[in-house]
Amino acid sequence: MPRNGSGTHSTPNSFSSGSTISSSAMNANFTDVSTEITNSLPRDGQAGMTGQFKAASGTPSLPGMSFGSDTDTGFYRKASNTIGAVVGGTEVGTIDSNGFNSTLGVLVPIPTGVMLPYLGTSAPTGWVRANGRTIGNASSSATERANADTETLFTFLWNNFADAQCAVSSGRGISAAADYAANKTIALPSMRGRAPFGLDDMGNTAAGVLGTVITNQTTNGATGGSETVTLTEAQMPQHNHTATVNDPGHVHAQTVTTGSGITGPSTGGGFSLYAFDGAENTQTATTGITVSIANKGSGAAHSNMPPAFLTTFIIKL
Repeated sequence: MPRNGSGTHSTPNSFSSGSTISSSAMNANFTDVSTEITNSLPRDGQAGMTGQFKAASGTPSLPGMSFGSDTDTGFYRKASNTIGAVVGGTEVGTIDSNGFNSTLGVLVPIPTGVMLPYLGTSAPTGWVRANGRTIGNASSSATERANADTETLFTFLWNNFADAQCAVSSGRGISAAADYAANKTIALPSMRGRAPFGLDDMGNTAAGVLGTVITNQTTNGATGGSETVTLTEAQMPQHNHTATVNDPGHVHAQTVTTGSGITGPSTGGGFSLYAFDGAENTQTATTGITVSIANKGSGAAHSNMPPAFLTTFIIKL
């Protein structure tokens, strides 16, 4: 028998055998049935609903809203204010306050992990800043963003960066999902004061163009370079120094053995070395000659920075 909202069937009137039943008495016994028929939703959709349609939360394998012949495809309640879109029992995306975010990196122009320059100093909705701070769930105490909408980026960073580049608080566990559920945080890449460079290989053989400036040039998220540089001697260009000779004039006394081919002393500002064939060869300068070479430069480091434009780098959640 039909039941009313309280869980019992309303029968205000009872009848005994042989009595005449009036239509009003009979109708009164079935008012709850009439109400339910009036409030029912036609299967052909001719009438609209006057209240909320409340489905079960469901799971990816059995979403709360699905189809009669395809029960593992539809939508389920993933978290507070978050809807999961499921196809064939696999979550393909989520819908939250940031819009639709594809798990597979399709259907949306900007997938999770894309990093872009942004002219504001704070991140827009659906993004975080690449500032080296941390993200995690609402209970994680993350410093950049602690919210359920960070799980996809948390997983992306966990899978694509080593702990040396994106460290997980208290160390990495068995999986990104386990660490996220354990209220851990993960550090964001830091673009503070840095310019982006391409990995030296990116799936190809290493190009070898980064030299020794960045020794781990094929590691995702590696850093290197210097704001200033001091030249070594080997890096300096070839050049000449000017020598200043101070010769006030002098006389050399020469004692020469017979047969040397040289007679008499040499005088004046010139000074030459001679090769003698005798046993005795004595030259004595009565006045010294001073030679000085001036030093230039201080050895200080010089700027290694090209003209720059500063902005904020943001990462898609």
